Amino acid sequence: MRTASSLSENEGLMVHDHGVGMKILVMMSQEIADDVLATFPKLQDAVEQTATDTGSRWKQRRPKNGVNLFELEPNSGNDADVAHAFLATAELRCHVNEVLSVLVHQDSEEMDATVNSLGGRKVRGGGVYYQQLHLLESQLVNDVNTQPDAALFGVQTVVVRPKLSVRRSSKLRIGFSTCTIRFPKRDRAYHLMKTLPKRVHSRVVSESESGVLEGKHDHVATGWDIRLVNQAAYGSGNHTTRVIAHPYISAVPPSEFGRLHPASLSSSVLAQHRKSYASPDAERVASVLTKSLCEFETVIRRRRLGFQTFVSHAKEEAVDSPICLICRVTFSFFRRDHFCRICGHVVCGECSGMYDVEAPIGRVYKQRYCIACIRRVDACHFDDEDLVPAL
Repeated sequence: MRTASSLSENEGLMVHDHGVGMKILVMMSQEIADDVLATFPKLQDAVEQTATDTGSRWKQRRPKNGVNLFELEPNSGNDADVAHAFLATAELRCHVNEVLSVLVHQDSEEMDATVNSLGGRKVRGGGVYYQQLHLLESQLVNDVNTQPDAALFGVQTVVVRPKLSVRRSSKLRIGFSTCTIRFPKRDRAYHLMKTLPKRVHSRVVSESESGVLEGKHDHVATGWDIRLVNQAAYGSGNHTTRVIAHPYISAVPPSEFGRLHPASLSSSVLAQHRKSYASPDAERVASVLTKSLCEFETVIRRRRLGFQTFVSHAKEEAVDSPICLICRVTFSFFRRDHFCRICGHVVCGECSGMYDVEAPIGRVYKQRYCIACIRRVDACHFDDEDLVPAL
């Protein structure tokens, strides 16, 4: 039995081999980078499709929290590499950095808390096993002036509940290689995830938990396209960031992309071809990753509040004056007054509310804030070092 080491060396992913009693190198850093970057063209294709027409290729699912959800029609499209795919699009009121703070994790504890927030009962946690910042040799964009010069590569695991846990192991552990690329102007980013090659995955994840890669399909991957589309005023809450998430299940490894020419396949043959690679466990993981976008804005908002300094009691001068600071209503004997946990001023129930706050990451609780402080928090612009220190 081998287990992944959380203290990997710079040369690549190390695992502890119990048979020899020492750590061994199972995937070099350059292999990790090349493997995950090879999925980038699939994300580019999906982004182009959303800019033109999704109606003929994608079946729309019920939107949730302002996120549009789609699933690939089995007999549509022109990509025979893809056995199944999902698509999610959203415009979030936040900055690119805040989206990256949900996708990039410093350590296993932080990642575990985040994936549980995004996936709820469907996800049981995650871990970080390798993370290194490397120079980016691939040319991603045509304009050399906006070309990123480095990317953050990593290896992590995510644990997902299978749909029918009674028939097999109660959890699916998936090992992913990741790549996070942020552009110099901080207005655009990509985040790529791809399951480790099967030969490596079997060394990181035990056989009883690795059902996601059982079957004919080669890998599961997800690409995130993150772009700032509107910067109306200063403050993260005044920005609009468009996020496109594209999870897919691939029939072939990246080195064989394009081998099957779609022109030789009719729509019915294409549907049958994709069906032959069907995997309920892989589709479950891809679906969970797609729907995680529905919770991004919730997590971002409560973490914004977590950066604030709180007070434990109302200001003395506010207590002596039975008037709401905002609407100036006078409190009667029967009307209950509240105080804001940021400014300490006394406010009425209509001018305040109970909001979720996450501080530190992973600890969520409710506190009361006035609407004036909520506006001020949304107008803050958080530093990169606070949100994504790894980048």
